[in-house]
Amino acid sequence: MEQRQRAINPGLVVPRDLGAIIAFTAYVWLVRVCAPSLVGTYAFVNPVIAVFLGSAFAGEELSFRTTCGAAVIAAAVALVVFFSNRPAKPPLDRDEPELLSSSACTAKVLETRSGGIQ
Repeated sequence: MEQRQRAINPGLVVPRDLGAIIAFTAYVWLVRVCAPSLVGTYAFVNPVIAVFLGSAFAGEELSFRTTCGAAVIAAAVALVVFFSNRPAKPPLDRDEPELLSSSACTAKVLETRSGGIQ
């Protein structure tokens, strides 16, 4: 059986790949700056956002069960963010960067967006 190679359309691949590179770079930066418990919440929030975007733009069905699951995930992430507002423990080694609480992390992210930190 003959296999056909599919032509890759650079116009479709580049935006998707560029978005993935930007997202991964932002994630690595957050891992270095923020507490792991706070950064780890992205893994729970991303699927919820994807489900709602699929419903909004692709016409996918959004059931009551899915909405309840999204609410449980959002509540759990809110608990993690709320309880991670405690001051971070000092680093064990002086070479390790200090991890920030969620409020300090948010402030640093917003400051970086506005060009305050290089």
